[in-house]
Amino acid sequence: MTGISLAKVGTALGVATALVIALDVGAAVAAAASPTPSPTGTVTGDGSSDLAELSAEIKRKQREREKGKQGGPGKSISDRTLPALIVETRLVSACVSDPPDRLGQVPAATIMCSRGSDTCNEPTTPAADRQWYFNVWRRTRSGPPAYLALGRWLHVGYECHRPGELPPRVVPARVLTWVDVYNAVRNERAAKKRVVVQPAGRTLVNAETVFSTSGDDWTKYGMVLLGFKVDVEGRPTSYFWKFGDGESLTTKSAGRPYPAKDVTHKYLRKAQRLGVTVTTTYKVRYRVDGGAWQSIEQPLTAVGPATPLGVREAIAVLVDPAG
Repeated sequence: MTGISLAKVGTALGVATALVIALDVGAAVAAAASPTPSPTGTVTGDGSSDLAELSAEIKRKQREREKGKQGGPGKSISDRTLPALIVETRLVSACVSDPPDRLGQVPAATIMCSRGSDTCNEPTTPAADRQWYFNVWRRTRSGPPAYLALGRWLHVGYECHRPGELPPRVVPARVLTWVDVYNAVRNERAAKKRVVVQPAGRTLVNAETVFSTSGDDWTKYGMVLLGFKVDVEGRPTSYFWKFGDGESLTTKSAGRPYPAKDVTHKYLRKAQRLGVTVTTTYKVRYRVDGGAWQSIEQPLTAVGPATPLGVREAIAVLVDPAG
Protein backbone atom coordinates (compact mmCIF):
# COMPACT_ATOMS: atom_id res chain seq x y z
CA MET A 1 0.00 0.00 0.00
CA THR A 2 1.28 3.46 -0.77
CA GLY A 3 1.84 5.23 2.57
CA ILE A 4 0.12 8.48 3.41
CA SER A 5 2.62 11.23 4.28
CA LEU A 6 2.82 13.05 7.59
CA ALA A 7 1.28 16.12 6.00
CA LYS A 8 -1.56 14.15 4.35
CA VAL A 9 -2.80 12.44 7.49
CA GLY A 10 -1.67 14.79 10.25
CA THR A 11 -2.80 17.95 8.54
CA ALA A 12 -6.20 16.60 7.56
CA LEU A 13 -6.88 15.83 11.19
CA GLY A 14 -5.43 18.99 12.66
CA VAL A 15 -4.74 17.34 16.01
CA ALA A 16 -2.21 17.92 18.76
CA THR A 17 0.01 14.87 18.95
CA ALA A 18 2.98 13.43 20.76
CA LEU A 19 6.33 13.55 19.01
CA VAL A 20 8.12 10.30 19.72
CA ILE A 21 11.88 10.40 19.39
CA ALA A 22 13.52 7.00 19.40
CA LEU A 23 17.27 7.47 19.60
CA ASP A 24 20.53 7.17 21.40
CA VAL A 25 23.95 6.74 19.88
CA GLY A 26 24.30 3.21 21.15
CA ALA A 27 20.88 2.31 19.81
CA ALA A 28 21.91 3.57 16.38
CA VAL A 29 24.66 0.97 16.29
CA ALA A 30 22.37 -1.73 17.63
CA ALA A 31 19.80 -0.86 15.00
CA ALA A 32 22.20 -2.00 12.31
CA ALA A 33 21.97 -5.54 13.60
CA SER A 34 18.21 -5.61 14.05
CA PRO A 35 15.42 -3.17 13.14
CA THR A 36 14.01 -1.06 15.97
CA PRO A 37 11.17 -3.03 17.60
CA SER A 38 7.60 -1.73 17.59
CA PRO A 39 6.11 -0.38 20.85
CA THR A 40 4.88 -2.98 23.31
CA GLY A 41 1.65 -4.57 22.15
CA THR A 42 1.78 -3.08 18.67
CA VAL A 43 0.51 -4.65 15.47
CA THR A 44 2.85 -4.86 12.49
CA GLY A 45 1.83 -4.34 8.86
CA ASP A 46 0.79 -1.43 6.71
CA GLY A 47 -2.56 -0.85 8.43
CA SER A 48 -4.70 -0.85 5.28
CA SER A 49 -8.04 -1.57 6.97
CA ASP A 50 -7.37 0.88 9.79
CA LEU A 51 -6.31 3.54 7.30
CA ALA A 52 -9.58 3.20 5.37
CA GLU A 53 -11.55 3.57 8.59
CA LEU A 54 -9.43 6.55 9.61
CA SER A 55 -9.95 8.25 6.24
CA ALA A 56 -13.71 7.79 6.52
CA GLU A 57 -13.65 9.37 9.97
CA ILE A 58 -11.65 12.34 8.68
CA LYS A 59 -14.14 12.95 5.87
CA ARG A 60 -17.08 12.75 8.29
CA LYS A 61 -15.49 15.33 10.59
CA GLN A 62 -14.75 17.62 7.67
CA ARG A 63 -18.41 17.46 6.60
CA GLU A 64 -19.43 18.38 10.13
CA ARG A 65 -17.10 21.36 10.08
CA GLU A 66 -18.51 22.54 6.77
CA LYS A 67 -22.00 22.44 8.30
CA GLY A 68 -20.84 24.55 11.22
CA LYS A 69 -21.12 21.82 13.85
CA GLN A 70 -17.50 22.14 14.91
CA GLY A 71 -17.05 25.92 14.60
CA GLY A 72 -16.83 28.63 11.97
CA PRO A 73 -14.59 28.87 8.89
CA GLY A 74 -10.90 28.57 9.59
CA LYS A 75 -11.35 26.88 12.96
CA SER A 76 -9.79 23.49 13.59
CA ILE A 77 -11.82 20.46 14.58
CA SER A 78 -11.93 19.67 18.28
CA ASP A 79 -9.06 17.37 19.22
CA ARG A 80 -11.32 15.28 21.45
CA THR A 81 -13.47 14.15 18.53
CA LEU A 82 -10.73 12.73 16.31
CA PRO A 83 -8.68 9.53 16.18
CA ALA A 84 -5.26 9.88 17.82
CA LEU A 85 -2.04 10.00 15.84
CA ILE A 86 1.59 10.25 16.78
CA VAL A 87 4.44 11.64 14.72
CA GLU A 88 7.43 9.35 14.99
CA THR A 89 10.88 10.83 14.50
CA ARG A 90 14.12 8.86 14.18
CA LEU A 91 17.63 10.29 14.27
CA VAL A 92 20.08 8.13 12.31
CA SER A 93 23.80 8.67 11.80
CA ALA A 94 24.49 10.92 8.79
CA CYS A 95 26.94 8.25 7.64
CA VAL A 96 23.93 6.19 6.58
CA SER A 97 21.58 7.30 3.79
CA ASP A 98 19.01 4.54 4.31
CA PRO A 99 15.68 5.24 6.04
CA PRO A 100 15.14 3.66 9.48
CA ASP A 101 13.19 0.67 8.13
CA ARG A 102 16.27 -0.42 6.13
CA LEU A 103 18.87 -0.12 8.88
CA GLY A 104 18.89 -3.89 9.32
CA GLN A 105 20.62 -4.13 5.93
CA VAL A 106 23.40 -1.68 6.86
CA PRO A 107 26.76 -3.05 8.12
CA ALA A 108 27.42 -1.96 11.70
CA ALA A 109 30.86 -0.63 10.74
CA THR A 110 29.31 2.09 8.55
CA ILE A 111 26.93 3.48 11.19
CA MET A 112 29.54 5.85 12.64
CA CYS A 113 32.25 7.52 10.55
CA SER A 114 34.40 10.65 10.56
CA ARG A 115 31.71 12.69 8.74
CA GLY A 116 29.27 11.94 11.53
CA SER A 117 31.56 13.67 13.98
CA ASP A 118 33.57 16.23 12.00
CA THR A 119 30.55 18.03 10.48
CA CYS A 120 29.35 19.33 13.85
CA ASN A 121 32.71 20.15 15.43
CA GLU A 122 35.84 22.22 15.02
CA PRO A 123 39.20 20.40 15.08
CA THR A 124 39.87 21.95 18.49
CA THR A 125 36.52 20.97 20.05
CA PRO A 126 37.17 19.09 23.31
CA ALA A 127 36.17 15.44 23.24
CA ALA A 128 33.56 15.99 25.96
CA ASP A 129 31.82 18.65 23.84
CA ARG A 130 31.87 16.90 20.47
CA GLN A 131 28.54 16.34 18.72
CA TRP A 132 27.34 13.76 16.19
CA TYR A 133 25.62 14.61 12.91
CA PHE A 134 22.27 12.89 12.37
CA ASN A 135 19.74 12.45 9.57
CA VAL A 136 16.23 13.28 10.79
CA TRP A 137 13.47 10.95 9.54
CA ARG A 138 9.77 11.34 10.28
CA ARG A 139 6.58 9.35 9.66
CA THR A 140 3.02 9.19 10.95
CA ARG A 141 1.65 6.35 13.07
CA SER A 142 -1.76 5.73 14.57
CA GLY A 143 -1.99 6.14 18.33
CA PRO A 144 -2.63 3.42 20.88
CA PRO A 145 -3.44 0.63 20.95
CA ALA A 146 -2.43 -0.33 17.38
CA TYR A 147 0.50 2.01 16.55
CA LEU A 148 0.12 1.22 12.85
CA ALA A 149 2.52 2.88 10.40
CA LEU A 150 0.35 5.13 8.20
CA GLY A 151 3.05 6.85 6.18
CA ARG A 152 6.47 6.31 4.68
CA TRP A 153 9.62 7.69 6.27
CA LEU A 154 10.42 11.23 5.06
CA HIS A 155 13.88 12.79 5.38
CA VAL A 156 13.31 16.28 6.84
CA GLY A 157 16.80 17.55 7.65
CA TYR A 158 19.87 17.17 9.85
CA GLU A 159 20.65 17.81 13.52
CA CYS A 160 23.73 17.84 15.74
CA HIS A 161 23.57 16.28 19.21
CA ARG A 162 26.00 15.39 21.95
CA PRO A 163 25.65 11.75 23.03
CA GLY A 164 24.95 12.79 26.62
CA GLU A 165 22.33 15.40 25.69
CA LEU A 166 19.98 13.66 23.30
CA PRO A 167 16.38 14.86 22.89
CA PRO A 168 13.84 13.31 25.27
CA ARG A 169 12.10 10.26 23.90
CA VAL A 170 8.65 11.86 24.21
CA VAL A 171 7.89 15.58 24.03
CA PRO A 172 4.66 17.47 23.22
CA ALA A 173 4.32 18.57 19.61
CA ARG A 174 1.75 19.97 17.19
CA VAL A 175 0.85 18.63 13.80
CA LEU A 176 0.83 21.36 11.19
CA THR A 177 -2.71 22.14 9.94
CA TRP A 178 -3.97 23.96 6.87
CA VAL A 179 -5.10 26.76 9.21
CA ASP A 180 -1.47 27.32 10.28
CA VAL A 181 -0.40 27.58 6.63
CA TYR A 182 -3.31 29.86 5.72
CA ASN A 183 -2.54 32.28 8.57
CA ALA A 184 1.14 32.33 7.60
CA VAL A 185 0.52 33.37 3.98
CA ARG A 186 -2.73 35.35 4.12
CA ASN A 187 -0.89 38.69 4.07
CA GLU A 188 1.92 37.66 1.75
CA ARG A 189 2.92 40.63 -0.39
CA ALA A 190 3.69 38.52 -3.47
CA ALA A 191 0.02 37.46 -3.69
CA LYS A 192 -1.15 41.09 -4.01
CA LYS A 193 -1.39 41.98 -7.70
CA ARG A 194 -1.18 45.47 -9.16
CA VAL A 195 -3.56 46.74 -11.86
CA VAL A 196 -2.15 47.88 -15.21
CA VAL A 197 -4.29 50.62 -16.85
CA GLN A 198 -4.26 51.59 -20.53
CA PRO A 199 -3.98 54.41 -21.30
CA ALA A 200 -1.62 54.75 -18.33
CA GLY A 201 -2.12 57.47 -15.75
CA ARG A 202 -5.15 59.15 -17.33
CA THR A 203 -8.17 58.33 -19.45
CA LEU A 204 -11.22 60.12 -20.87
CA VAL A 205 -14.87 60.21 -19.88
CA ASN A 206 -16.88 57.63 -21.88
CA ALA A 207 -13.69 56.11 -23.32
CA GLU A 208 -13.19 52.35 -23.09
CA THR A 209 -10.34 51.96 -20.58
CA VAL A 210 -8.46 48.63 -20.55
CA PHE A 211 -7.39 46.89 -17.31
CA SER A 212 -5.16 43.88 -16.72
CA THR A 213 -2.97 42.25 -14.09
CA SER A 214 -0.61 39.30 -13.79
CA GLY A 215 -2.37 35.95 -14.09
CA ASP A 216 0.63 34.04 -12.78
CA ASP A 217 0.43 31.60 -9.90
CA TRP A 218 1.75 32.75 -6.55
CA THR A 219 4.36 30.54 -4.89
CA LYS A 220 6.39 30.43 -1.69
CA TYR A 221 8.88 27.61 -1.19
CA GLY A 222 10.98 26.59 1.81
CA MET A 223 8.90 28.36 4.47
CA VAL A 224 9.44 26.92 7.98
CA LEU A 225 6.40 26.50 10.24
CA LEU A 226 6.46 24.67 13.59
CA GLY A 227 9.72 23.04 12.54
CA PHE A 228 8.33 21.74 9.21
CA LYS A 229 9.44 22.79 5.73
CA VAL A 230 6.39 24.02 3.81
CA ASP A 231 5.92 24.81 0.11
CA VAL A 232 2.84 26.82 -0.91
CA GLU A 233 1.30 27.44 -4.33
CA GLY A 234 -1.71 29.63 -5.12
CA ARG A 235 -3.66 29.46 -8.39
CA PRO A 236 -5.83 32.51 -9.20
CA THR A 237 -9.50 31.62 -9.64
CA SER A 238 -11.17 35.05 -9.84
CA TYR A 239 -10.47 38.78 -9.86
CA PHE A 240 -12.56 41.52 -8.23
CA TRP A 241 -11.89 44.89 -9.85
CA LYS A 242 -12.72 48.19 -8.11
CA PHE A 243 -12.48 51.05 -10.58
CA GLY A 244 -12.43 53.87 -8.02
CA ASP A 245 -15.71 55.49 -9.09
CA GLY A 246 -17.95 53.20 -7.05
CA GLU A 247 -18.24 50.60 -9.82
CA SER A 248 -16.78 47.08 -9.63
CA LEU A 249 -16.57 43.87 -11.66
CA THR A 250 -15.74 40.20 -10.96
CA THR A 251 -14.03 38.19 -13.70
CA LYS A 252 -12.31 34.87 -14.24
CA SER A 253 -9.82 36.60 -16.52
CA ALA A 254 -6.76 38.53 -15.39
CA GLY A 255 -7.26 40.76 -18.41
CA ARG A 256 -4.76 41.37 -21.19
CA PRO A 257 -2.99 44.49 -22.44
CA TYR A 258 -4.46 46.55 -25.30
CA PRO A 259 -5.52 45.80 -28.04
CA ALA A 260 -7.27 42.98 -26.13
CA LYS A 261 -10.35 44.15 -24.27
CA ASP A 262 -11.01 41.35 -21.77
CA VAL A 263 -11.59 43.78 -18.88
CA THR A 264 -12.78 47.31 -19.68
CA HIS A 265 -14.68 50.12 -17.97
CA LYS A 266 -16.15 53.48 -19.02
CA TYR A 267 -15.99 56.41 -16.59
CA LEU A 268 -19.04 58.65 -16.72
CA ARG A 269 -17.57 61.71 -15.05
CA LYS A 270 -14.18 63.31 -14.69
CA ALA A 271 -12.01 62.84 -11.62
CA GLN A 272 -8.72 64.32 -10.52
CA ARG A 273 -7.36 61.11 -9.02
CA LEU A 274 -8.89 57.65 -8.52
CA GLY A 275 -7.41 54.45 -7.09
CA VAL A 276 -7.97 51.23 -9.06
CA THR A 277 -7.44 47.90 -7.26
CA VAL A 278 -7.86 44.20 -7.94
CA THR A 279 -8.57 41.57 -5.28
CA THR A 280 -7.31 38.16 -6.36
CA THR A 281 -8.86 34.96 -5.02
CA TYR A 282 -6.57 31.93 -4.94
CA LYS A 283 -7.06 28.21 -4.64
CA VAL A 284 -4.09 27.30 -2.45
CA ARG A 285 -2.29 24.01 -1.98
CA TYR A 286 0.71 23.12 0.12
CA ARG A 287 3.02 20.27 1.03
CA VAL A 288 4.98 19.53 4.19
CA ASP A 289 8.52 18.17 4.22
CA GLY A 290 8.29 17.27 0.52
CA GLY A 291 5.18 15.15 0.99
CA ALA A 292 2.02 15.01 -1.11
CA TRP A 293 0.30 18.23 -2.17
CA GLN A 294 -2.98 18.98 -0.40
CA SER A 295 -5.51 21.79 -0.61
CA ILE A 296 -6.25 24.55 1.87
CA GLU A 297 -9.98 24.50 2.53
CA GLN A 298 -10.41 28.29 2.67
CA PRO A 299 -9.82 30.40 -0.48
CA LEU A 300 -7.12 33.03 -0.05
CA THR A 301 -8.00 36.60 -1.05
CA ALA A 302 -5.35 39.29 -1.52
CA VAL A 303 -6.06 42.98 -2.17
CA GLY A 304 -3.43 44.60 -4.38
CA PRO A 305 -2.09 48.16 -4.11
CA ALA A 306 -4.04 51.00 -5.72
CA THR A 307 -3.04 52.20 -9.18
CA PRO A 308 -3.65 55.96 -9.57
CA LEU A 309 -5.79 57.12 -12.49
CA GLY A 310 -7.10 60.52 -13.56
CA VAL A 311 -10.24 60.92 -15.70
CA ARG A 312 -10.51 63.93 -17.99
CA GLU A 313 -13.29 65.20 -20.17
CA ALA A 314 -12.69 65.72 -23.89
CA ILE A 315 -13.98 69.03 -25.23
CA ALA A 316 -14.64 69.55 -28.94
CA VAL A 317 -13.02 72.67 -30.35
CA LEU A 318 -13.76 74.15 -33.78
CA VAL A 319 -10.64 75.11 -35.67
CA ASP A 320 -10.51 77.24 -38.79
CA PRO A 321 -8.37 75.27 -41.24
CA ALA A 322 -7.47 78.52 -42.96
CA GLY A 323 -5.95 79.74 -39.71
